Amino acid sequence: MFLVNFFENYGHMISTLALLATLGVIIWYACETKGLKKETVKQTKISQRPFVSLSAETKYKNSGLGVALNIKIKSFRNNEYRVTFDKDKIPVLGSKDESTSTLYPTFKDSQGYEHTRPAIPFTPTELKESNSDKVYEFEIHYEDIERTCYKTLVKLSKEGIEYQGTDEVQT
Repeated sequence: MFLVNFFENYGHMISTLALLATLGVIIWYACETKGLKKETVKQTKISQRPFVSLSAETKYKNSGLGVALNIKIKSFRNNEYRVTFDKDKIPVLGSKDESTSTLYPTFKDSQGYEHTRPAIPFTPTELKESNSDKVYEFEIHYEDIERTCYKTLVKLSKEGIEYQGTDEVQT
């Protein structure tokens, strides 16, 4: 009898509290699901994106699963030269693909004179053969098919090619 009276007097409050608790659980579950969806989209995008680097022969190499578009090396300056790669832009490089041509930079000295390879060593092999301590640090810029821009930081020396990271570039 006590139990019956208790539910007659407080049943609507218990029912309301149960519904509020259920609402709270549903809201929490929706927030967790939204976060999970966001993380899944991010991981899928990372796994399907291009990753452009250089091969030992200083050719562009895409080791990612996505297609890379508008690949180019940003001009840079070392102690002696301004180094440009005007002729080395590649419009498209497929997944797990390598460019057919070797990079040929143009070196401009402080007087504006142009120097080309092989007079100036550039590949790791050339730097090693000439016993050069030159180190070139530069950025490879490229896009994926969704037009997201990336850059890969590369350090090239007689020891080889060292990758210092890849970042998404905000445009």
